[in-house]
Amino acid sequence: MRMKKQWLLLSLLVPSLATAHDLDCEVSVNEQSDLVIREYPATLTFRQVVRNIHPTLPSTLQQATDPLLEPLGWSFTPPPPVTIPVNDSLTYEFTVTVESLEDCARIGQVPPSESVEFTDTLQVGWDQGMATCAARVQCVPADTFVCDDTIYVSSSAGTNTDLMTLDPVTLATTPVSSTTEFGYDAMGLSHIDGYLYAISNRNLSGDPIPHVVRVDRAGNIEDLGGLPELAGQEWIVGTIMEDGSYVIGSFLGSHWLRLNTSTLEILGQGTLPTTTPTAWATNPLDNKIYGYQSFLARMSVFDPYTGVLTVFGPVLGNVGIQPCSCAFQQDGTYLLYCYTSDPTLDALFEVDLVNGGATLLGSTTSLAAGDMASCAFPPTEGATPAVRPAGYFMTHEAALERCLAPGPVKLGLLPAVVTKEDALRLLWSSPAFTLGGEHRSEEQATRHALARQTLTGVCNQRLFGGTPELQRLLLDASTTLGRTQTLSRLERHLGAANGRGLDVALPFSLRSRATPSHALEQLQPRSSP
Repeated sequence: MRMKKQWLLLSLLVPSLATAHDLDCEVSVNEQSDLVIREYPATLTFRQVVRNIHPTLPSTLQQATDPLLEPLGWSFTPPPPVTIPVNDSLTYEFTVTVESLEDCARIGQVPPSESVEFTDTLQVGWDQGMATCAARVQCVPADTFVCDDTIYVSSSAGTNTDLMTLDPVTLATTPVSSTTEFGYDAMGLSHIDGYLYAISNRNLSGDPIPHVVRVDRAGNIEDLGGLPELAGQEWIVGTIMEDGSYVIGSFLGSHWLRLNTSTLEILGQGTLPTTTPTAWATNPLDNKIYGYQSFLARMSVFDPYTGVLTVFGPVLGNVGIQPCSCAFQQDGTYLLYCYTSDPTLDALFEVDLVNGGATLLGSTTSLAAGDMASCAFPPTEGATPAVRPAGYFMTHEAALERCLAPGPVKLGLLPAVVTKEDALRLLWSSPAFTLGGEHRSEEQATRHALARQTLTGVCNQRLFGGTPELQRLLLDASTTLGRTQTLSRLERHLGAANGRGLDVALPFSLRSRATPSHALEQLQPRSSP
Protein backbone atom coordinates (compact mmCIF):
# COMPACT_ATOMS: atom_id res chain seq x y z
CA MET A 1 0.00 0.00 0.00
CA ARG A 2 1.45 3.37 -0.98
CA MET A 3 1.37 6.40 1.24
CA LYS A 4 -1.81 8.21 0.21
CA LYS A 5 -4.60 9.99 2.01
CA GLN A 6 -7.71 7.88 2.02
CA TRP A 7 -10.98 8.96 3.61
CA LEU A 8 -13.74 6.64 4.77
CA LEU A 9 -16.93 8.58 4.09
CA LEU A 10 -20.20 8.55 6.00
CA SER A 11 -22.91 8.61 3.30
CA LEU A 12 -21.23 11.64 1.66
CA LEU A 13 -19.62 12.23 -1.69
CA VAL A 14 -16.50 14.27 -0.92
CA PRO A 15 -14.90 16.38 -3.68
CA SER A 16 -11.14 16.77 -3.98
CA LEU A 17 -9.77 19.37 -1.61
CA ALA A 18 -7.84 22.30 -3.00
CA THR A 19 -4.40 22.61 -1.46
CA ALA A 20 -1.95 25.38 -0.89
CA HIS A 21 0.95 23.58 -2.65
CA ASP A 22 1.96 23.48 -6.28
CA LEU A 23 3.73 20.11 -5.93
CA ASP A 24 3.20 16.97 -3.93
CA CYS A 25 5.25 13.78 -3.82
CA GLU A 26 5.01 10.09 -3.00
CA VAL A 27 7.63 7.44 -2.25
CA SER A 28 7.15 3.68 -2.32
CA VAL A 29 9.55 0.74 -2.08
CA ASN A 30 8.50 -2.28 -4.12
CA GLU A 31 5.08 -0.59 -4.36
CA GLN A 32 4.72 -0.38 -0.57
CA SER A 33 5.08 2.47 1.89
CA ASP A 34 6.15 0.09 4.67
CA LEU A 35 8.23 -2.84 3.39
CA VAL A 36 9.48 -5.76 5.49
CA ILE A 37 12.36 -7.82 4.05
CA ARG A 38 12.83 -11.39 5.25
CA GLU A 39 14.74 -12.99 2.37
CA TYR A 40 18.16 -12.08 0.97
CA PRO A 41 19.42 -10.95 -1.48
CA ALA A 42 16.51 -8.57 -1.99
CA THR A 43 16.01 -6.00 -4.75
CA LEU A 44 14.52 -2.71 -3.57
CA THR A 45 12.95 -0.43 -6.17
CA PHE A 46 12.43 3.06 -4.82
CA ARG A 47 9.67 4.70 -6.86
CA GLN A 48 9.40 8.47 -6.42
CA VAL A 49 6.54 10.46 -7.93
CA VAL A 50 6.32 14.26 -8.03
CA ARG A 51 2.90 15.65 -9.01
CA ASN A 52 1.75 19.06 -10.09
CA ILE A 53 -1.35 19.72 -7.97
CA HIS A 54 -2.01 23.26 -9.12
CA PRO A 55 -5.49 23.23 -10.71
CA THR A 56 -4.71 25.51 -13.66
CA LEU A 57 -0.98 26.22 -14.03
CA PRO A 58 2.19 24.23 -14.67
CA SER A 59 4.62 23.97 -11.75
CA THR A 60 8.40 23.88 -11.83
CA LEU A 61 10.39 21.38 -9.76
CA GLN A 62 13.39 23.42 -8.65
CA GLN A 63 15.15 20.81 -6.53
CA ALA A 64 14.93 17.19 -5.36
CA THR A 65 17.09 15.66 -2.65
CA ASP A 66 17.31 12.21 -1.05
CA PRO A 67 20.04 12.05 1.65
CA LEU A 68 19.71 8.28 2.05
CA LEU A 69 20.10 7.31 -1.61
CA GLU A 70 22.44 10.04 -2.85
CA PRO A 71 25.59 8.22 -1.54
CA LEU A 72 24.46 5.18 -3.56
CA GLY A 73 24.36 7.09 -6.85
CA TRP A 74 20.82 8.46 -6.77
CA SER A 75 20.08 11.54 -8.88
CA PHE A 76 16.51 12.52 -9.70
CA THR A 77 15.82 12.20 -13.41
CA PRO A 78 15.02 14.36 -15.29
CA PRO A 79 17.25 16.70 -13.28
CA PRO A 80 15.67 19.90 -11.90
CA PRO A 81 14.69 22.48 -12.83
CA VAL A 82 11.92 20.84 -14.84
CA THR A 83 8.37 22.02 -15.54
CA ILE A 84 5.44 19.68 -14.84
CA PRO A 85 2.24 20.40 -16.81
CA VAL A 86 -1.21 20.59 -15.21
CA ASN A 87 -2.54 17.15 -14.12
CA ASP A 88 0.85 15.58 -14.83
CA SER A 89 3.70 14.07 -12.82
CA LEU A 90 7.30 12.90 -12.95
CA THR A 91 8.32 9.39 -11.90
CA TYR A 92 11.85 8.27 -11.06
CA GLU A 93 12.89 4.76 -10.03
CA PHE A 94 16.13 3.80 -8.33
CA THR A 95 17.13 0.19 -7.61
CA VAL A 96 19.28 -1.11 -4.75
CA THR A 97 20.22 -4.71 -3.92
CA VAL A 98 20.33 -5.73 -0.25
CA GLU A 99 22.66 -8.71 0.13
CA SER A 100 22.14 -9.39 3.84
CA LEU A 101 20.85 -8.00 7.12
CA GLU A 102 24.23 -6.31 7.65
CA ASP A 103 24.08 -4.81 4.16
CA CYS A 104 20.63 -3.43 4.99
CA ALA A 105 22.14 -1.52 7.93
CA ARG A 106 24.83 -0.10 5.65
CA ILE A 107 22.29 1.09 3.10
CA GLY A 108 20.05 2.53 5.80
CA GLN A 109 22.99 4.29 7.48
CA VAL A 110 22.02 2.78 10.86
CA PRO A 111 23.93 0.54 13.32
CA PRO A 112 23.67 -3.22 12.68
CA SER A 113 21.14 -5.03 14.89
CA GLU A 114 18.80 -8.02 14.90
CA SER A 115 16.14 -5.88 13.21
CA VAL A 116 17.17 -2.96 10.99
CA GLU A 117 14.80 -0.11 10.20
CA PHE A 118 15.34 2.99 8.08
CA THR A 119 13.26 5.61 6.28
CA ASP A 120 13.88 6.99 2.80
CA THR A 121 12.82 10.64 2.57
CA LEU A 122 12.44 12.62 -0.64
CA GLN A 123 12.32 16.41 -0.42
CA VAL A 124 11.13 18.43 -3.40
CA GLY A 125 11.15 22.20 -3.74
CA TRP A 126 9.55 24.82 -5.95
CA ASP A 127 9.59 28.61 -5.98
CA GLN A 128 6.94 28.91 -3.24
CA GLY A 129 7.89 26.11 -0.86
CA MET A 130 8.78 22.45 -0.46
CA ALA A 131 7.24 19.09 0.37
CA THR A 132 8.58 15.82 1.79
CA CYS A 133 7.43 12.24 1.51
CA ALA A 134 8.85 9.01 2.83
CA ALA A 135 8.72 5.22 2.87
CA ARG A 136 9.98 2.82 5.52
CA VAL A 137 12.05 -0.36 5.15
CA GLN A 138 12.55 -2.99 7.85
CA CYS A 139 15.01 -5.86 7.47
CA VAL A 140 14.59 -8.87 9.77
CA PRO A 141 16.45 -12.18 10.00
CA ALA A 142 15.45 -14.56 7.27
CA ASP A 143 12.20 -16.43 7.82
CA THR A 144 12.04 -16.18 11.61
CA PHE A 145 8.70 -15.97 13.38
CA VAL A 146 7.45 -12.58 14.57
CA CYS A 147 7.33 -12.58 18.37
CA ASP A 148 3.76 -11.49 19.08
CA ASP A 149 0.51 -13.05 20.34
CA THR A 150 -0.07 -15.24 17.28
CA ILE A 151 -1.12 -18.76 18.32
CA TYR A 152 0.28 -21.75 16.43
CA VAL A 153 -1.24 -25.24 16.46
CA SER A 154 0.05 -28.42 14.90
CA SER A 155 -1.63 -31.52 13.55
CA SER A 156 0.70 -34.49 13.42
CA ALA A 157 0.28 -38.07 12.20
CA GLY A 158 3.23 -40.37 11.58
CA THR A 159 5.93 -38.38 9.80
CA ASN A 160 3.46 -35.71 8.62
CA THR A 161 2.91 -32.42 10.43
CA ASP A 162 0.79 -29.41 9.48
CA LEU A 163 1.46 -26.11 11.23
CA MET A 164 -1.33 -23.52 11.37
CA THR A 165 -2.26 -20.29 13.12
CA LEU A 166 -5.40 -20.22 15.26
CA ASP A 167 -7.50 -17.09 15.74
CA PRO A 168 -8.77 -17.24 19.36
CA VAL A 169 -11.81 -15.10 18.51
CA THR A 170 -13.14 -16.79 15.37
CA LEU A 171 -11.27 -20.12 15.85
CA ALA A 172 -10.35 -19.92 12.18
CA THR A 173 -7.07 -21.54 11.14
CA THR A 174 -4.59 -20.48 8.49
CA PRO A 175 -1.95 -22.88 7.09
CA VAL A 176 1.68 -21.93 7.77
CA SER A 177 3.70 -24.93 6.60
CA SER A 178 3.63 -28.71 6.15
CA THR A 179 6.17 -31.51 6.21
CA THR A 180 6.05 -35.19 5.28
CA GLU A 181 9.49 -35.96 6.74
CA PHE A 182 9.15 -34.96 10.38
CA GLY A 183 6.27 -35.79 12.68
CA TYR A 184 6.98 -33.23 15.38
CA ASP A 185 5.39 -32.36 18.72
CA ALA A 186 6.37 -30.61 21.99
CA MET A 187 6.59 -27.20 20.34
CA GLY A 188 8.20 -24.13 21.86
CA LEU A 189 8.54 -20.76 20.10
CA SER A 190 11.71 -18.91 21.10
CA HIS A 191 11.62 -15.16 21.69
CA ILE A 192 15.42 -15.23 21.61
CA ASP A 193 15.99 -16.27 17.98
CA GLY A 194 12.47 -16.47 16.49
CA TYR A 195 12.53 -20.20 15.69
CA LEU A 196 10.07 -22.92 16.64
CA TYR A 197 11.70 -25.85 18.46
CA ALA A 198 10.08 -29.28 18.59
CA ILE A 199 10.76 -32.98 19.06
CA SER A 200 10.36 -35.26 16.05
CA ASN A 201 9.29 -38.53 17.62
CA ARG A 202 8.85 -40.05 14.14
CA ASN A 203 10.87 -39.08 11.08
CA LEU A 204 12.50 -40.51 7.97
CA SER A 205 16.06 -40.31 9.30
CA GLY A 206 16.12 -44.01 10.13
CA ASP A 207 17.21 -43.23 13.70
CA PRO A 208 14.81 -44.69 16.31
CA ILE A 209 15.84 -41.98 18.78
CA PRO A 210 13.64 -38.84 18.69
CA HIS A 211 15.37 -35.78 17.22
CA VAL A 212 15.32 -32.10 18.14
CA VAL A 213 14.24 -30.00 15.16
CA ARG A 214 14.17 -26.27 14.47
CA VAL A 215 11.41 -24.89 12.23
CA ASP A 216 11.36 -21.47 10.56
CA ARG A 217 8.40 -19.42 9.38
CA ALA A 218 8.74 -20.68 5.82
CA GLY A 219 8.51 -24.31 6.96
CA ASN A 220 12.21 -25.15 6.56
CA ILE A 221 13.21 -27.75 9.14
CA GLU A 222 16.72 -28.15 10.49
CA ASP A 223 17.39 -31.53 12.10
CA LEU A 224 19.53 -30.77 15.15
CA GLY A 225 19.99 -34.48 15.88
CA GLY A 226 19.10 -36.95 18.57
CA LEU A 227 20.23 -37.29 22.17
CA PRO A 228 20.61 -40.50 24.21
CA GLU A 229 18.38 -38.93 26.87
CA LEU A 230 15.50 -38.77 24.35
CA ALA A 231 15.52 -42.50 23.62
CA GLY A 232 12.62 -44.72 24.62
CA GLN A 233 10.17 -41.89 25.22
CA GLU A 234 7.47 -40.04 23.32
CA TRP A 235 7.92 -36.33 24.02
CA ILE A 236 4.56 -34.57 23.87
CA VAL A 237 4.91 -31.17 25.57
CA GLY A 238 7.44 -28.40 25.15
CA THR A 239 7.90 -24.74 26.05
CA ILE A 240 10.54 -22.00 26.07
CA MET A 241 11.68 -20.37 29.31
CA GLU A 242 12.60 -16.70 29.72
CA ASP A 243 16.33 -17.53 29.38
CA GLY A 244 15.64 -19.28 26.06
CA SER A 245 16.06 -22.83 27.33
CA TYR A 246 13.70 -25.49 26.00
CA VAL A 247 11.79 -27.72 28.45
CA ILE A 248 10.10 -30.92 27.24
CA GLY A 249 8.07 -33.66 28.91
CA SER A 250 7.42 -37.29 27.94
CA PHE A 251 4.11 -39.12 27.87
CA LEU A 252 4.57 -42.49 29.57
CA GLY A 253 7.62 -42.09 31.75
CA SER A 254 6.84 -38.60 33.12
CA HIS A 255 10.41 -37.57 32.32
CA TRP A 256 11.43 -34.00 31.65
CA LEU A 257 14.52 -32.33 30.18
CA ARG A 258 15.69 -28.74 29.94
CA LEU A 259 17.91 -28.11 26.88
CA ASN A 260 20.15 -25.39 25.53
CA THR A 261 18.77 -24.88 22.01
CA SER A 262 22.15 -23.80 20.60
CA THR A 263 24.32 -26.63 21.95
CA LEU A 264 21.68 -29.24 22.95
CA GLU A 265 23.40 -29.40 26.34
CA ILE A 266 21.19 -30.93 29.05
CA LEU A 267 20.66 -28.16 31.60
CA GLY A 268 18.33 -30.12 33.88
CA GLN A 269 16.32 -33.35 33.97
CA GLY A 270 14.17 -35.42 36.24
CA THR A 271 10.95 -37.39 36.71
CA LEU A 272 7.65 -35.81 37.66
CA PRO A 273 5.77 -37.16 40.71
CA THR A 274 2.60 -37.56 38.63
CA THR A 275 1.68 -38.06 35.02
CA THR A 276 3.08 -35.47 32.63
CA PRO A 277 0.53 -32.79 31.72
CA THR A 278 -0.78 -33.19 28.20
CA ALA A 279 -0.41 -29.43 27.86
CA TRP A 280 2.10 -27.01 29.33
CA ALA A 281 3.42 -23.54 28.60
CA THR A 282 5.59 -20.95 30.34
CA ASN A 283 3.80 -18.07 32.06
CA PRO A 284 5.56 -14.79 31.11
CA LEU A 285 4.47 -13.27 34.44
CA ASP A 286 6.40 -15.65 36.70
CA ASN A 287 8.55 -17.84 34.36
CA LYS A 288 6.93 -21.07 35.56
CA ILE A 289 5.28 -23.80 33.49
CA TYR A 290 1.50 -24.20 33.84
CA GLY A 291 -0.01 -27.43 32.60
CA TYR A 292 -3.30 -29.29 32.37
CA GLN A 293 -3.36 -32.67 34.13
CA SER A 294 -5.79 -34.39 31.79
CA PHE A 295 -6.28 -37.46 33.96
CA LEU A 296 -7.17 -35.27 36.94
CA ALA A 297 -8.89 -32.41 35.05
CA ARG A 298 -6.87 -29.98 37.17
CA MET A 299 -4.07 -27.46 36.64
CA SER A 300 -0.44 -27.84 37.70
CA VAL A 301 2.57 -25.53 37.99
CA PHE A 302 6.13 -26.74 37.43
CA ASP A 303 9.45 -25.04 38.13
CA PRO A 304 12.16 -26.71 35.98
CA TYR A 305 14.91 -24.95 37.94
CA THR A 306 13.91 -26.67 41.20
CA GLY A 307 12.09 -29.70 39.77
CA VAL A 308 8.98 -29.02 41.91
CA LEU A 309 5.53 -29.70 40.41
CA THR A 310 2.32 -28.77 42.26
CA VAL A 311 -1.23 -29.68 41.27
CA PHE A 312 -3.65 -26.88 42.21
CA GLY A 313 -7.11 -25.47 41.70
CA PRO A 314 -10.53 -27.06 41.30
CA VAL A 315 -11.54 -29.79 38.89
CA LEU A 316 -12.32 -28.19 35.52
CA GLY A 317 -15.45 -30.18 34.88
CA ASN A 318 -16.39 -28.43 31.66
CA VAL A 319 -12.97 -29.30 30.20
CA GLY A 320 -13.00 -32.87 31.47
CA ILE A 321 -10.54 -35.73 31.08
CA GLN A 322 -9.41 -34.82 27.59
CA PRO A 323 -6.04 -34.38 25.85
CA CYS A 324 -5.25 -30.68 25.54
CA SER A 325 -2.63 -28.23 24.37
CA CYS A 326 -2.06 -24.71 25.65
CA ALA A 327 -0.36 -21.36 25.15
CA PHE A 328 0.12 -18.10 27.02
CA GLN A 329 -0.45 -14.64 25.62
CA GLN A 330 2.09 -11.98 26.52
CA ASP A 331 -0.31 -10.42 29.06
CA GLY A 332 -0.55 -13.72 30.97
CA THR A 333 -3.82 -14.97 29.44
CA TYR A 334 -3.84 -18.80 29.50
CA LEU A 335 -5.58 -20.55 26.60
CA LEU A 336 -6.38 -24.26 26.61
CA TYR A 337 -7.28 -26.11 23.39
CA CYS A 338 -8.83 -29.54 23.99
CA TYR A 339 -10.52 -32.51 22.47
CA THR A 340 -14.14 -32.99 23.54
CA SER A 341 -16.44 -35.94 24.01
CA ASP A 342 -17.52 -35.33 20.42
CA PRO A 343 -14.64 -36.61 18.24
CA THR A 344 -15.55 -34.12 15.51
CA LEU A 345 -15.18 -31.05 17.71
CA ASP A 346 -12.38 -29.31 19.59
CA ALA A 347 -12.90 -26.55 22.16
CA LEU A 348 -10.93 -23.47 23.23
CA PHE A 349 -11.01 -22.29 26.87
CA GLU A 350 -9.57 -19.39 28.82
CA VAL A 351 -8.43 -20.58 32.26
CA ASP A 352 -8.41 -18.32 35.33
CA LEU A 353 -5.20 -19.34 37.09
CA VAL A 354 -5.97 -17.28 40.20
CA ASN A 355 -9.59 -18.09 40.99
CA GLY A 356 -9.96 -21.34 39.06
CA GLY A 357 -12.45 -22.12 36.35
CA ALA A 358 -12.36 -22.41 32.58
CA THR A 359 -14.46 -20.24 30.27
CA LEU A 360 -15.47 -21.77 26.94
CA LEU A 361 -14.50 -19.42 24.12
CA GLY A 362 -15.86 -21.57 21.32
CA SER A 363 -15.85 -24.90 19.51
CA THR A 364 -14.59 -25.79 16.07
CA THR A 365 -14.15 -28.75 13.78
CA SER A 366 -11.47 -31.04 15.16
CA LEU A 367 -7.99 -30.31 13.85
CA ALA A 368 -6.39 -33.31 15.53
CA ALA A 369 -4.11 -30.62 16.96
CA GLY A 370 -1.14 -32.24 18.55
CA ASP A 371 0.31 -29.16 20.17
CA MET A 372 0.09 -25.40 20.60
CA ALA A 373 2.68 -22.64 20.97
CA SER A 374 3.09 -18.88 21.12
CA CYS A 375 5.86 -16.37 21.76
CA ALA A 376 4.88 -15.68 25.37
CA PHE A 377 7.68 -13.33 26.36
CA PRO A 378 7.52 -9.78 24.98
CA PRO A 379 9.92 -9.14 22.10
CA THR A 380 13.25 -7.46 22.59
CA GLU A 381 13.46 -3.68 22.71
CA GLY A 382 12.86 -1.99 19.37
CA ALA A 383 10.17 -4.35 18.07
CA THR A 384 7.12 -2.75 16.47
CA PRO A 385 4.03 -2.77 18.76
CA ALA A 386 0.58 -3.74 17.48
CA VAL A 387 -0.49 -0.17 16.67
CA ARG A 388 -3.52 0.12 14.43
CA PRO A 389 -4.84 2.69 11.91
CA ALA A 390 -8.03 4.69 12.36
CA GLY A 391 -10.14 1.99 10.70
CA TYR A 392 -9.56 -0.38 13.61
CA PHE A 393 -10.89 2.08 16.19
CA MET A 394 -13.86 2.93 13.95
CA THR A 395 -15.19 -0.61 14.27
CA HIS A 396 -13.90 -1.77 17.68
CA GLU A 397 -15.82 0.09 20.37
CA ALA A 398 -14.26 -1.80 23.29
CA ALA A 399 -10.83 -0.56 22.23
CA LEU A 400 -12.14 3.02 22.14
CA GLU A 401 -13.62 2.66 25.62
CA ARG A 402 -10.30 1.40 27.01
CA CYS A 403 -8.50 4.23 25.25
CA LEU A 404 -10.72 6.87 26.85
CA ALA A 405 -10.75 5.30 30.32
CA PRO A 406 -7.67 7.30 31.51
CA GLY A 407 -9.32 10.56 30.46
CA PRO A 408 -10.19 12.79 27.50
CA VAL A 409 -8.01 13.14 24.40
CA LYS A 410 -7.12 16.78 23.72
CA LEU A 411 -7.14 17.90 20.08
CA GLY A 412 -5.68 21.38 20.10
CA LEU A 413 -8.10 23.90 18.58
CA LEU A 414 -10.89 21.31 18.29
CA PRO A 415 -12.98 20.10 21.25
CA ALA A 416 -11.50 17.27 23.30
CA VAL A 417 -12.80 13.72 22.81
CA VAL A 418 -14.48 12.71 26.07
CA THR A 419 -16.91 9.90 25.23
CA LYS A 420 -16.97 6.94 22.89
CA GLU A 421 -19.66 8.71 20.87
CA ASP A 422 -17.36 11.74 20.49
CA ALA A 423 -14.63 9.45 19.19
CA LEU A 424 -16.90 7.63 16.74
CA ARG A 425 -18.27 10.92 15.44
CA LEU A 426 -14.75 12.17 14.72
CA LEU A 427 -13.56 8.91 13.17
CA TRP A 428 -16.55 8.35 10.91
CA SER A 429 -17.26 11.89 9.74
CA SER A 430 -15.89 13.34 6.52
CA PRO A 431 -13.06 15.89 6.69
CA ALA A 432 -14.77 17.98 4.00
CA PHE A 433 -18.28 18.09 5.46
CA THR A 434 -19.80 18.18 8.92
CA LEU A 435 -22.32 15.48 9.83
CA GLY A 436 -24.96 18.12 9.15
CA GLY A 437 -23.74 18.49 5.57
CA GLU A 438 -22.05 21.86 6.00
CA HIS A 439 -18.91 22.40 3.92
CA ARG A 440 -15.68 22.88 5.85
CA SER A 441 -13.00 25.29 4.74
CA GLU A 442 -9.71 23.88 3.55
CA GLU A 443 -8.04 24.63 6.88
CA GLN A 444 -10.95 23.19 8.87
CA ALA A 445 -10.92 20.03 6.77
CA THR A 446 -7.17 19.58 7.26
CA ARG A 447 -7.42 20.13 11.02
CA HIS A 448 -10.29 17.63 11.19
CA ALA A 449 -8.20 15.01 9.36
CA LEU A 450 -5.23 15.69 11.64
CA ALA A 451 -7.50 15.42 14.71
CA ARG A 452 -8.65 11.98 13.55
CA GLN A 453 -5.06 10.74 13.22
CA THR A 454 -4.18 12.37 16.55
CA LEU A 455 -7.00 10.51 18.33
CA THR A 456 -5.84 7.28 16.69
CA GLY A 457 -2.24 7.94 17.72
CA VAL A 458 -3.14 8.68 21.35
CA CYS A 459 -5.18 5.46 21.51
CA ASN A 460 -2.23 3.54 20.08
CA GLN A 461 0.04 5.05 22.73
CA ARG A 462 -2.38 4.23 25.54
CA LEU A 463 -3.22 0.68 24.43
CA PHE A 464 0.00 -0.57 22.83
CA GLY A 465 2.78 1.68 24.12
CA GLY A 466 3.24 3.31 20.73
CA THR A 467 6.62 4.15 19.21
CA PRO A 468 9.15 6.99 19.54
CA GLU A 469 8.12 8.13 16.07
CA LEU A 470 4.46 8.27 17.11
CA GLN A 471 5.31 10.12 20.31
CA ARG A 472 7.25 12.77 18.37
CA LEU A 473 4.48 13.23 15.81
CA LEU A 474 1.82 13.55 18.52
CA LEU A 475 3.91 16.22 20.21
CA ASP A 476 4.17 18.07 16.92
CA ALA A 477 0.41 17.78 16.40
CA SER A 478 -0.33 19.19 19.86
CA THR A 479 1.92 22.21 19.44
CA THR A 480 1.73 23.18 15.77
CA LEU A 481 -0.20 26.22 14.61
CA GLY A 482 1.18 25.81 11.10
CA ARG A 483 -0.27 26.46 7.71
CA THR A 484 -2.49 23.99 5.90
CA GLN A 485 0.53 22.56 4.07
CA THR A 486 2.31 21.77 7.34
CA LEU A 487 -0.81 20.28 8.93
CA SER A 488 -1.48 18.12 5.88
CA ARG A 489 2.04 16.73 5.85
CA LEU A 490 1.85 16.02 9.60
CA GLU A 491 -1.47 14.24 9.14
CA ARG A 492 0.03 12.05 6.42
CA HIS A 493 3.03 11.07 8.57
CA LEU A 494 0.78 10.32 11.56
CA GLY A 495 -1.40 8.11 9.41
CA ALA A 496 1.63 6.12 8.27
CA ALA A 497 2.94 5.76 11.85
CA ASN A 498 -0.47 4.57 13.08
CA GLY A 499 -0.43 1.75 10.54
CA ARG A 500 3.02 0.34 11.19
CA GLY A 501 1.83 -2.53 13.43
CA LEU A 502 -0.70 -4.14 11.09
CA ASP A 503 1.51 -7.24 10.71
CA VAL A 504 1.72 -7.68 14.50
CA ALA A 505 -0.98 -9.74 16.24
CA LEU A 506 -3.23 -7.86 18.65
CA PRO A 507 -3.09 -8.74 22.35
CA PHE A 508 -5.77 -11.27 23.25
CA SER A 509 -7.67 -8.75 25.41
CA LEU A 510 -8.14 -6.47 22.39
CA ARG A 511 -9.21 -9.10 19.89
CA SER A 512 -12.89 -8.92 19.07
CA ARG A 513 -15.14 -8.98 16.06
CA ALA A 514 -15.54 -5.71 14.18
CA THR A 515 -19.00 -4.15 14.60
CA PRO A 516 -19.26 -1.33 12.04
CA SER A 517 -23.08 -1.38 11.94
CA HIS A 518 -23.36 -1.01 15.71
CA ALA A 519 -20.75 1.73 15.70
CA LEU A 520 -22.74 3.70 13.13
CA GLU A 521 -25.87 3.35 15.26
CA GLN A 522 -24.10 5.27 18.05
CA LEU A 523 -23.75 8.38 15.89
CA GLN A 524 -26.18 11.25 16.19
CA PRO A 525 -26.97 13.23 13.02
CA ARG A 526 -25.81 16.56 14.38
CA SER A 527 -23.20 18.94 13.04
CA SER A 528 -19.72 18.53 14.43
CA PRO A 529 -17.73 21.62 15.40
